[in-house]
Amino acid sequence: MSTRSQNIKNFIKETGTKNQLFLFVGSDENSTTSDSNQTSIDIWRNSNFAVKVGQNSLVPVIPNITWIEKKPYRPWSSTQINTGNYYVYNQENGYVYLCISDNTKNRTDIRGQNVSNIRPSHTVGTQSYSDGYSWKVLYKITPSLERFVSSSWIPVVSFDVFDGSSQSTLATQTSEFCSGDPTTKGVCAVYAKKALIESNSSDEYAVGDLYSTMEEVACAECFHIFLDNDKFVSKFYGDKSSVASTYTVTDSFDEIGEKINSNEISLSSPYYYLYDINTNDELEEGSVVSAFLDLSSFTQSQLKVTSENPQFTIISTTGSGAVIKLTTYINSSNSIIVDGITVESNGSGYKDLSLEMDSSVFVDGSVKDLIISTIEINLDKIDGLGFDPVDVLDAQHLMIDVKIEKSQLETEKVSLPDSLNFFGLISNPEEIASNGTQIVAGTNQNKKTDTLYRASTKIALSRVSTNPLPNTGESVDIEYTKNGQTITSKGAKVSGIQVLTSTTRNAELSNIQYDIADDLVGGKVYTSSSEYSTITSVVEQPDFVQYTGSILSTTKTNNLQIDDPDTVIIRINMVKGM
Repeated sequence: MSTRSQNIKNFIKETGTKNQLFLFVGSDENSTTSDSNQTSIDIWRNSNFAVKVGQNSLVPVIPNITWIEKKPYRPWSSTQINTGNYYVYNQENGYVYLCISDNTKNRTDIRGQNVSNIRPSHTVGTQSYSDGYSWKVLYKITPSLERFVSSSWIPVVSFDVFDGSSQSTLATQTSEFCSGDPTTKGVCAVYAKKALIESNSSDEYAVGDLYSTMEEVACAECFHIFLDNDKFVSKFYGDKSSVASTYTVTDSFDEIGEKINSNEISLSSPYYYLYDINTNDELEEGSVVSAFLDLSSFTQSQLKVTSENPQFTIISTTGSGAVIKLTTYINSSNSIIVDGITVESNGSGYKDLSLEMDSSVFVDGSVKDLIISTIEINLDKIDGLGFDPVDVLDAQHLMIDVKIEKSQLETEKVSLPDSLNFFGLISNPEEIASNGTQIVAGTNQNKKTDTLYRASTKIALSRVSTNPLPNTGESVDIEYTKNGQTITSKGAKVSGIQVLTSTTRNAELSNIQYDIADDLVGGKVYTSSSEYSTITSVVEQPDFVQYTGSILSTTKTNNLQIDDPDTVIIRINMVKGM
């Protein structure tokens, strides 16, 4: 498994739990470029709102290689790095296919010479087509994933990415795990989530075996320590005598099957099809997926054999059941000539494999080892080749797709600016909880769905004499008093206006420090050096503690223009490399 693919899966699992991910959105007049030091500062000063990104809004993506007629495709290899067109997306039925072979003889020396003329269309297993290509179904892009399809990218699914847990908040999940009392102390039992061997003692643990226990541990701690852990799962007991030696660990494959049977997963889910594809696939774990050979350096006389389609002896300490043969034809001189290789039975359980054949099979026995040395055997070394398409297709990017509707902004009382031209990604910014504690923002929200947050300051203004009140788009200076001193904050931007009366209005401000909000009442907002209005109250403050968290990326763009403020839907789509 590639490091990047694993990073993507970990990133998704941790979003909404260990990692709270936010998209900050706003307008910035500075001519700075994306991901610069300046935009890392501006994102905090110029954002109007932010969206906590739920797990449902991010997915691994790979380059969109749509099947095109009369184009060559490259067979997948388990022994080499796969690049280029080794998989295809069928736009007509939504399935993604892995290229298993591009010629009926399975020869590497004629690879690339044959184009694909028949669009793969089967829905399960591996199938050979009359154009010489063999394709294996990996997964299906269902309508629920189509928003992640672009001209450049398509989404990928995997059993490793599936999360069937409740959409409730982390606090609710903790309470459910602890039967309503997260503070109670007892024994935290740790069970193996997958088979493992302890490196120090060489002790072996099967799935569900008790690995260790921790006594006098708070139940909430037992829950959080092993939340989304790849190797272990925890269970809380009141006392040590109640701890079971084994625990039933349900993997995502079995969990999806159970949810399909109970109608909790419908035909609209990509996991319905991923489960169906893997359940009905003839390839078992550790099977021989394909075999290729190179005959470019051999003469026809060297390729003479004494019997048709001779079979190899397969040597392995792990697998069994595979049958691999050389293919032959009879030439005009009535000689039997080797012209390819074929896998007649895939077998299963192979982690190692070598081929042998009696030299007497060849008329020229000296070529036997030379021919075997050109053979490439591709093994399925994971839980079925379709179990983890994220790894098989080496996903190295993640797509985030978030939609913000005007009604959401109105609910949060965020005035909509005339235009938006930047967004940035921040992990784990902080906020002040209702009890005054500074916490990571979003921890009390649903981990799977998006949540809108305020990132600007709204103040109420009152006209002074005939001085003009500020309008949307203007830059203003703010004068306020802090600790007995008069302070001026220059260059604040009025990003939105709500007219209340002829002499009062609410103004949405950005490009100011968040921590001055408590000192603004009684202050002045200058539209010129001598004309000002008075701040009568702070209507709304930003939800965040400014400059907290880690900035992952910043993007300047012209794609967020708001053409119709009455029916606006703002969509932010970004691709992040891992």
